[in-house]
Amino acid sequence: MTVSFTSVQDNFRAAVLSGGTNTNVIFFFPNGPQPQLPFTTIRTLSIGREVNDWDVFDKADNKNKIYGFRDVSFSINTYGQNALYEASILQGNLKKQSISEALRSTVSMCIRELSGINDLTQLVDAEFQERASFDVFLNVNIEDGTTEEDLGYFNAVDPVTWTNKPTT
Repeated sequence: MTVSFTSVQDNFRAAVLSGGTNTNVIFFFPNGPQPQLPFTTIRTLSIGREVNDWDVFDKADNKNKIYGFRDVSFSINTYGQNALYEASILQGNLKKQSISEALRSTVSMCIRELSGINDLTQLVDAEFQERASFDVFLNVNIEDGTTEEDLGYFNAVDPVTWTNKPTT
């Protein structure tokens, strides 16, 4: 893969920051300390299902360049007062043209689908903590032509004489 997944994560986190009202947006780590409420977490669900890669022969350097997209999915979780409202605002704003353009600017990626919002409110330390969650499915241009393959390009071929007659 040619585009680093860290740059995909950073680009997506920037979109979540600009789309929601929470200023505390972190990546989900199960055993990490819980930050002060309210906050939003991003959890990577899956990376890299191939979506019809293709290759193009570059006559300038005589190499095959590989291009292709990958399916990437993240789970967005909002915590704190008005978690459902925050998830709803964020989900709506992720479809804005300005955020779509920002997603394409650094790493070529686009939102393919958003799931419904789930209410995951839980009892935590004798109080109910509001929580909401939804999934985001992206198409990410991971193979951008920088992966090359030298197939041994040649300019000319001498004719081959085929015969079944044994040589003497």
